[in-house]
This record gives sequence, C-alpha cells and structure tokens, in this order.
Amino acid sequence: MAKNTSNNIILISYLILFFLVPVYTSKAEYMLYSSLLKDYNHFTRPVEKGNLSVVVNVGLLMHQIIDVDEKNQQIELHGQLNITWTDKRLSWDFNQFDGIKKLRFPKNVLWTPDLLLYNSVSEEFDTSFPVNILVNYDGTIIWKPPAILKFSCTMNIVFFPFDKQHCTMKFGSWTYDGSKVELQTHPEMFDTSMLIENAEWSLIDKNAIQNIQYYKCCPEPYYDVVFKFTLQRKTLYYGINLIIPCLVVTLMTLIGFIFPSDAGEKTSLQISIMLSICIFQNYVADMSPPSSDSVPFLGVFFIYCLLYLAGSIVATTITLAVHNRSPKSHFLSYMMIKILSKWLPYFCMLKRPPTRLYNINDDKKKYIKKEIKKNEHLKILKLIKKCYKDNCYDNDDLVQLLLLENILDNINEYKKVFKENYEDYIVEKDYEFMAIVIDRTCLLISSIFIVISTVTFFISVIMQQKFIFLMLTLSLIFITLLIPSHVTTGNVISFDVHPVCGVHPMQAIIEKLKEEDSDLDHETIVLLLKKIKVHSPKAWKNYQNTVNAYRNCKLMASGGTLG
Repeated sequence: MAKNTSNNIILISYLILFFLVPVYTSKAEYMLYSSLLKDYNHFTRPVEKGNLSVVVNVGLLMHQIIDVDEKNQQIELHGQLNITWTDKRLSWDFNQFDGIKKLRFPKNVLWTPDLLLYNSVSEEFDTSFPVNILVNYDGTIIWKPPAILKFSCTMNIVFFPFDKQHCTMKFGSWTYDGSKVELQTHPEMFDTSMLIENAEWSLIDKNAIQNIQYYKCCPEPYYDVVFKFTLQRKTLYYGINLIIPCLVVTLMTLIGFIFPSDAGEKTSLQISIMLSICIFQNYVADMSPPSSDSVPFLGVFFIYCLLYLAGSIVATTITLAVHNRSPKSHFLSYMMIKILSKWLPYFCMLKRPPTRLYNINDDKKKYIKKEIKKNEHLKILKLIKKCYKDNCYDNDDLVQLLLLENILDNINEYKKVFKENYEDYIVEKDYEFMAIVIDRTCLLISSIFIVISTVTFFISVIMQQKFIFLMLTLSLIFITLLIPSHVTTGNVISFDVHPVCGVHPMQAIIEKLKEEDSDLDHETIVLLLKKIKVHSPKAWKNYQNTVNAYRNCKLMASGGTLG
C-alpha cells in the first residue's frame, strides 16, 4: 500500500508539472521520466535475483587538505566521491525519446548504497551533499556527491618536523553485507589531479584497495574500500622559526664560558637561554598529542639542551665559587690542585703565565702609599717618619736611636705582613687560574656536546631511524676503533696430529666449537682467541701453558731437550 501511494504521488507531481508548464517541458523527457518511475521502488536493490549482489565502484577525487590537527589526531579535507553501479530498471532506448541519453534524478527517488566513512569524527556522520544522480540510457548510474570529510588518523610525530603521516579513509556499507552489496575500487580510484597545494603538507603517496572483513557478530563477509595516502610535512617554516633559532640560542651558551671567570652575568645569560628553550619546548608540546607512546625527537633534543644548560649553570656557579675563594676560607686537596693546575690545563691547551712580583723601584712612592693605606703599621711608620723629618729642634743620639729602632721594628712587621699577603696573593691567583681552567674545560665539553647532539639529531631524523639505535651504533663503532685491529700471537701454530702427544690445543678448541656451532670458520675462532688474550689474561695464560706442554711433549718425543 505504501509503495503504490509513493508511486502515485510521484506520478501526480509530474502530471501537474506537465499541465502547468507545457511550454517549458519536453514531452519526450516527461514520458521517459514517467515510464522509468512508473513501477520503480527505491527501497529494492537493482538486481534480477535476490541472491545476487550489487557491484558498487567507489572512487575519490581529492580537492583540498583543509586541516591536519596533530594534537587531536584528526584530518579534514574536501573531496568528491565517485560512486557508480548499474540499475537495469533505469535503461531505455534513446532513439525512442528524442535521443535523450542522460537523466538526472534526486537522491531520494532512486536506490543508493548506504555508504559511510567508518572512521569519521564529524558531528554529522554523513557530511556529503545530496546532489542529483546521473543515469545513462544503458542503466549505468553515476553519483558524485561532494563532501567535507573529517576523520581520525593516528599521528606519529616522532620525527617532527621531518615527519610523514600515513592515513586511511574506510568507506563501507552500513547495513548491506557482501552478499547484497559488493564494493570495488573505481577505475579512477584515487584522483588528485585537481588537488590544491597545501602550505604545510605535501601528498607524496596514495592508493585505494578493497578489503573483505569478517566481524564477530555476523558470519557474512563485509566489503569496504580503503583509501590510503601519505602526507609529508614541509620543513622550511619550522626550520626557520624553530630549529635555527633554537640552535642559535643554544650556541649562545658558549659565550658564557668566554666571559671572564668572575663575571656574574654568565649565570643571568644562561638562565635567559634556558627560559627561551622552555618556550620552544612548550611550542612542540602544544602540537603533540597527549600520548605516552612516543615523544618527538625535537622535544628530546630540547630536553637535552635544558639538561646541558642546567649543567652549564652549575659549572658557572662552581667557577665563580672557585674564583672567589681565598686561602683563609677554603683549602683544596693535593689531588684537586694537581687535576686543576696540571692535567686539565694540558688537555685544554692552557699555559699558566709566569708569576710577576711587584717591582717597588718602578713606582716607589705610589706603591708605598698604596701599602700604607692597607696597613696600620705603615701608618704609624709614616707618622714617625714625619715626626722625625719635621722636628724643628736638634735631637740627641738617644732620640735618634729610639726612632731608628721604632722604624726597624715597623719595617720588620711590614716584611712579615707583606710575606703573608704575597702568599695569599699567590694562592688567590691559583684559584683564579683554576677557575679559568674550569671555564675552558666546560667550553670544550659544551662544544663537543652541541656538535655531537645536533649532528646525531639531524642524521637520525632525516634518516628516519631511532635515536637510541643510532647512538648505540655510533658507540659500537667508537668502541670498535678503540679495540686493537690485531694482536700478535707469537709463532704460527701447526695443527697436525702428533702420534704421541695427540691433537694440538688449538685444533681441539676448533673441533669443540664446531660441535656447538657449525657455522664458525677458522678465522672467526682465531679472532675469538685473540680477544681472549686481550680481555682475559688469566684464561690466555692457561691456554699458553697447554700449548707449551704440547710443544714440550713433541720435543721430547723427537729426542730433543727442553729449552
């Protein structure tokens, strides 16, 4: 009953249009619409038998990548679906209808597959626009609805900003299983000929595949079409606005170690640089999804920079503390003095300047005045000298003798004080030199750290390799270079079997190892023995004793004497 009522309403609508606007309506087109929709039911599938499935081809024309939200792991793009199928109920002979080969129908008039984007995150699950459906005279139906597709995509930002994102869009029928609707990829599949270039991302790869999936709820297969594509981030913006400024700011830390060792501005500079790195770190954190599965290498690099800056601040504090030390308040052990005064200066290519005593004869008057201001005894001496010089009456010998004795006592006291001050002066200069050595050592270590960490970071990111794996590889290469390339093992050993002494110890070892691992060759076993000689002297000594016993046995068997 509902079916007949729906068909009658559609037929009455076309009749009204035909009689009201006869001038603007083609009679052939009207008759064609009427004949096609007369007994048409848009609820039934376009198949001759109920056990047959409708073959639906699905393609995608991508127009624009609107937004890539790394934090929420979502992508929004504008595209157009290309859906085709065949409905023989809507075929006609175009020669009988004024050569009309194509007709357009509203979506709700014809049967359409209930295709949906499975991984959609849009508030409106079906975001396609209800455009008309194009029907050809042979029953081929073409439906190209434009859509704003917003879907989830798992983001991997480990290599940010040199990352690539692999995303998928899964389209499938929501209610029809594979026995009713069979989805296939469209011949055009994934078309990007009209794609508008995105400012941040580049589409480098695309593909469309057909999947057959079985769910736990239902035994029937379900067909779906998956569109896969790969986006690569354009790194110029991030390189200019993020990476290069970070490297420049990090290199500014080296300036702190070039400052004089007693400059307090070094700490202020390094704290300011640390705050700048924190700002860069927050910027990367804001773009990253709140996940514990992975951390961007750039964020790890910033963390290393923060740790390096924290160490620089500690080193600067130690430098200032050493520079401002005095022998009256601090005392360094002999080992520390040896390390900071001899060993580290040698590695840092520093040479201590020779100690120069103050030459009083150069500027006698200026030096005496300077020392008088610093010493109370010399002030008394000055008063005595003035009294002696300005005395207006003749002094007898006793007065002169007393004055000379006072002068001599004060001179001796001055010599004692000067000696103590000079010793303190030498120790203070030692501390200042040690502070310079610490600064130079930190400068070299910082330079090496910055170069190695930066080069390692960029190599690992550009090569898309794991940071830890690369570091381990470099470490193994470095350790391999440190191991001697070959170790001399003495005379060449012959592996013949002696009738009295038996098998040579080397041959016995080879046979024993080959029993456990048949892939070991002779050269590998020799290398193993060489490593035993280097890393386990005790085991090598036992082996040598066995070899010597074997040689002595051969020597005695041949009638010789032991050497």
